[in-house]
Amino acid sequence: MDCFTNHVNGIFWGRTLSSINCICCKYPNRISCDEFDVKKNSNSKYYKKHPATKTFQAIRIFINNEIQELHAGLNQAFNLLRANGKICVVTFHSIEDRLVKNFTNKVCLRNKKTKLIKPSSKEILSNPRSRSAKLRVIKRERLNFNYIPISELGFELW
Repeated sequence: MDCFTNHVNGIFWGRTLSSINCICCKYPNRISCDEFDVKKNSNSKYYKKHPATKTFQAIRIFINNEIQELHAGLNQAFNLLRANGKICVVTFHSIEDRLVKNFTNKVCLRNKKTKLIKPSSKEILSNPRSRSAKLRVIKRERLNFNYIPISELGFELW
């Protein structure tokens, strides 16, 4: 259940986890989408997206080990990059973006912000899935590079 609290920024996770825990205790061998109803019942606000979206996002991030893979990829790619070379990173949710932003702050010499590129309104209308995408460009300014542990980027291994 830690995957929910570590991978999702939400305010109703206590109630959701309690509801899921009750279902897991009642039906320990049953794997289904009962959790959809749990999520709907545990939230008191109306959301534009389906209430279970963030729950399944958290499960996907946890199962696919996405945060650790992104962290490893950033370190490896930056290590291979030549001086003044650039890496473009596209993120699709706030957790990924926070990791990339913190990585950028660690590797950039100057305390300048990297340019964040978001899709235009026109792009979002023609491609609704692009609404959450963010593009960051990271430039390698110094020759020496040391591996940056995930804990220095504000994340814990779980």
